[in-house]
Amino acid sequence: MRDFIPKYVPALSIVLILFAAIPAMVIFNVIYINLYQIERKQRRYFLKMAAILVLSAVFMLVAIHFVHDYRAISMITAVSFYLLFFIAVRDFRYLHIGLRDVLFVLIFLALFAFCAVSIHLYLNFFAFYLGVSI
Repeated sequence: MRDFIPKYVPALSIVLILFAAIPAMVIFNVIYINLYQIERKQRRYFLKMAAILVLSAVFMLVAIHFVHDYRAISMITAVSFYLLFFIAVRDFRYLHIGLRDVLFVLIFLALFAFCAVSIHLYLNFFAFYLGVSI
């Protein structure tokens, strides 16, 4: 990949971090947003989104001021989606996040990080999906 798009190599680390947030993004955007609309809890959804937006903005300003690393912004974005994922479930009593769900997310993130850092680019796709399947 680095051979084909050399001037975009710095962006690959940003994309890598954002890819780690995909499970939380998908679940929140597909399931939770629809549940908020179906149950007419748009006001609660708006307030939670506003709170996470403010919290993320504060963290981003702190990161820009102290960390001086462009990847911190994507890390904060990924963490924000996981916060939304775990905060929104409290609004729907019939949805439960148990220990197995939390363990899956932690194993997913650890496996993703390991494959992204340790395994060659062409093999990490297969290694990652094999690890998730197991």
